[in-house]
Amino acid sequence: MVPPSSDVAVIKNVNNSNPNYGDIIEWSIIVTNNGPDDVESVNVYDVLPKGLEYIDYTSTSGQYSDGLWEIDYLKNGGSESLAIRCVVKALGTIRNSVEVVPSQYDWNRSNNKDSEIVTGNPIADLSLIKSVNVSGANYLDLIKWSLVVTNN
Repeated sequence: MVPPSSDVAVIKNVNNSNPNYGDIIEWSIIVTNNGPDDVESVNVYDVLPKGLEYIDYTSTSGQYSDGLWEIDYLKNGGSESLAIRCVVKALGTIRNSVEVVPSQYDWNRSNNKDSEIVTGNPIADLSLIKSVNVSGANYLDLIKWSLVVTNN
């Protein structure tokens, strides 16, 4: 008897690859069983890297917690999806990777990993305070304007 086998593939996308610091982004992960057999359980590892702060998730099947999405059953030809929302808390390049590991033999491991990159852009919160040294100046009086710009 030949044990069950499958070709479980994963695809990862992000809704905004060029977010600003503080923006909310959403990662989408699709796991597909290309067969030939059904899979009893699938573990999908997607630990958010430093610079991404977890908010929540939605999935078509299973539970996601602490970087692990557990799918109880994936039929031949079937797909399940996971969406993870997070806040960008870092600047520069942030790579987020995913790996799928089925409970049985996977004859094509070349499609078991995927990753996407986002680039966190800096933002500024500028404030301006303008003041004058004399509030009731007369004609030809010298006055001094002061401008203070702060990047909050």
